Amino acid sequence: MEILITEKEIKDATARIAKEISALKLDDLVLLFVLKGGMYFGVDLSREITTPHEVSTIELKSYVGTKSGKITLSGIPKKDMLKNKNVIVVEDIIDTNNTLNFILTIMKKKFETKSVMIASLLYKEKKSTLLQNIKYFIGFNIDDHFVVGNGLDFNQQYRHYKYICDVNETPKAV
Repeated sequence: MEILITEKEIKDATARIAKEISALKLDDLVLLFVLKGGMYFGVDLSREITTPHEVSTIELKSYVGTKSGKITLSGIPKKDMLKNKNVIVVEDIIDTNNTLNFILTIMKKKFETKSVMIASLLYKEKKSTLLQNIKYFIGFNIDDHFVVGNGLDFNQQYRHYKYICDVNETPKAV
């Protein structure tokens, strides 16, 4: 596996995004971590944001091996946790937009938020298109590679890496 983004580059991008979010001076801010991958970036981001905020989680699964598939929801916050709040959905990667579309649909149907924004460590710009009328905070644009590390996994492995690696071939279990 080849290292694409170093631990220092990730820390610098996280600090930059936190500064952008803090500058908005939003009241009633909630960071909604998309589990499991988004929690790694989310915790680091939360520690850097100077604006008071709450943290919540939503658990989705959309990958089996290296293939994106059907999205399954297994955890959702209570409605009052997000009602009348400025919500920033924290993702590890924006790949196909399927997960984000799914989350935004849930937000519209079940929650009465003030606003919804997206913070993502990685964005595959050649593979997806950012949605209109949504504010984004992006760490890195990457090519269409399968990557692991800093929360991103291959069959639940490699999340613990402090850097982002390009998987050139099917990884073997650690």
